Amino acid sequence: MRAFTIAFWKEWTTATRERRELLSAFAYALAGPLMIALLITGNASDARQNGPDKWTLCEGSAAPAGLSAWLETQNFTRADDAAICLAVPDGYEAGLAGGTTVSLAIEADLNAAERPARRLKAALDSYARAIADDRLLARGVAPIATRPLAVELRNTSVVSVTAERLVGALVLFLICAPFFISQSTAIDTTAGERERRGLEPLLTQPVPRTALVLAKFAIAFVVGIVGTALTIALALVVIGKTPVAELGVRIALDMQTALVCAAMLIPLAAAVAALQVAIGLWARTFKEGQTYALLFAFAPVALGFGALFGGGGAIQPWPVMFEIAALKAPLLGAPWPDLAPWLVSAAISLGIAALALAASIWRLHDERLLAET
Repeated sequence: MRAFTIAFWKEWTTATRERRELLSAFAYALAGPLMIALLITGNASDARQNGPDKWTLCEGSAAPAGLSAWLETQNFTRADDAAICLAVPDGYEAGLAGGTTVSLAIEADLNAAERPARRLKAALDSYARAIADDRLLARGVAPIATRPLAVELRNTSVVSVTAERLVGALVLFLICAPFFISQSTAIDTTAGERERRGLEPLLTQPVPRTALVLAKFAIAFVVGIVGTALTIALALVVIGKTPVAELGVRIALDMQTALVCAAMLIPLAAAVAALQVAIGLWARTFKEGQTYALLFAFAPVALGFGALFGGGGAIQPWPVMFEIAALKAPLLGAPWPDLAPWLVSAAISLGIAALALAASIWRLHDERLLAET
């Protein structure tokens, strides 16, 4: 225990001297919540635009009789400065009178005006259905006869789609926190120390290799879990300052939610720190270790997109997959999931951490470590 304490304070002194490195690591704690806040603010700004959408006729288009009045009822107004225009062929009136199909085209820069363009298409589709019903009535056919089924989509979830997607993005940021925050510290205390030739004199001291590895792991773990807790706290504070309520989204922003989320990420943060220490000990230089650790940090991003947009499913006990599914519950104010999956996931994460630390201890005992350049 005394050897571990000495090694820990040595590593702590080294880590705190690199203030720019710590600041860059903790910058994630502010960057993630700010990105979520910008996402919420942007969606709320779009939701506030309750005024009518604007449209105009494309150059050379014929004036569509009756269509303008229909679009007025669908909250569209005709204006010369509109970002979307409607291309109407010269034979529009004759085509409608003859009972044929008339092709219309909506022209717009979809990068800037995709939403109003799609709303205009939906309004035109509705107008086309109204014309089709009139044609059927003129021929003595009830329009309802052409609609044998009326399908209604009912959402059984108490959580809105917007809330699900927003919380999903927030969960992904929180899970990535330990991967990015402890990365620099773990690599600097291993590959960085080896590159600075500080590992050789350290290994000549009468300090057990196990104590050295545990000290390096403890520093990376402390930085990772403190940074993750800070990320969670800042995220909830920043989101509380945004107009999230205007989107009809309710997110639990209290202290209890922050503590629950931080506690759920502790086992994952331990596994991440241990793996990053192992990566650093197998890397020859700080740059090489940072490259490998950065690639490793994108693992939760890939898993997160697969879990969040791949259809969901039951809570899985595997690290990262469990946290992606389970963190949504406290944030959405849902009941806490069963404790058994959390215990299984925590055991797997701690088992991964133990294996990574055992590999790191073996690496320090390997005489080829210092010989590799």
